[in-house]
Amino acid sequence: MNALQLARVPSATISQLGFDCQEHFLAVIEAVRKRREHSEPESTNVQATVVALEEKLGRFRMWANDIGTMRRDQGSLESMLINMEYLRNNVKELLEDLRSCLNDGTKILGCR
Repeated sequence: MNALQLARVPSATISQLGFDCQEHFLAVIEAVRKRREHSEPESTNVQATVVALEEKLGRFRMWANDIGTMRRDQGSLESMLINMEYLRNNVKELLEDLRSCLNDGTKILGCR
């Protein structure tokens, strides 16, 4: 791992990053709903976006539950990857990237 990669590895736990991603998904969904208030009442594009985001959140939750992403006990993904630092750091980096993208989406929608 080079210095740039090491600098990007977040210090938060996998479970905390998972909860953060879920929170950011909910913030984006709420931002789109608020945006709908300022558009046409029956805007199908906005409603379709909300439905798509809710579906992605559902998939994220299923994935996270299946592999123990948001667990904090011995069955957690963090615990399973305790001796595999490279994989653990990759998971953290991907969750950090997802959180950042969701946060950017919320900012673009003007809610943060």
